[in-house]
Amino acid sequence: GGKSTTPAKSKRAAKESEPDDDSAFHFIAYMPIGDSVWKLDGLDRQPQNLGSFEPQPPDISNSNSEHGNTDSTEWLSTIKPVLEARMAEYEEGQIEFGLLALVKDPTIHHRAQLGANIASLLAVEARLDLLNPDWRAFLSSGAAAAVADDTAATGVLRGASAVYGISSTDVDTAPIPDSIKNKLPTTCPTALMAAREELVTSQAGLRLAVKEEEECVRQDEEKAACRRRDYGPFIQTWLRMLADNGTLQEMVREQLA
Repeated sequence: GGKSTTPAKSKRAAKESEPDDDSAFHFIAYMPIGDSVWKLDGLDRQPQNLGSFEPQPPDISNSNSEHGNTDSTEWLSTIKPVLEARMAEYEEGQIEFGLLALVKDPTIHHRAQLGANIASLLAVEARLDLLNPDWRAFLSSGAAAAVADDTAATGVLRGASAVYGISSTDVDTAPIPDSIKNKLPTTCPTALMAAREELVTSQAGLRLAVKEEEECVRQDEEKAACRRRDYGPFIQTWLRMLADNGTLQEMVREQLA
């Protein structure tokens, strides 16, 4: 008898119907695009629109809003029930999924805010120079020293700073918040002095935030470098030394007792 054959189309259909264990473990992206939330899944034929949300208008006083509504969190309320329903498909105790958030580097955000702070401070001080060129004489001794000592370590930043990763372009292009813009037309030096004091105080916090984030990055890089290092030879040598002096055998007996 002749050898039976299976049509190519049937073979493809059978292959597609076979379960693929690897297909269950892959990334699914949920992204806010425009005013809708989209599901991007490589196993789907096309992206899926999960619903819309009401984007907030960009706030130029917030340097993190330079990319519009993609930096806001309103869309999370749309995606929350979708994620909860997907997690509910697993039995209690099963951990076969993970959530990973891709966010903007906080250092970029803090530096952008610091740049806006410096730009605002320059604008306020320029206005004070026009109203009363002697306004610095009314500062406290400590504040006056900070004005004279315009350094990254002790003074108030008024321009580019390699220490904090701020360039001249960052300052020149930084948006000045409306809260400061609305005060610039005033002819009252006292109001401008108060605004300046607020900017100086907030700058100290922003500078600290930049340094703390840089330290976090440094620690993360150090941990990553350690994970890439092979400690096998060290552990083997250590265990051999413990065995040679009899300590290892004693430790094993204590654990088995």
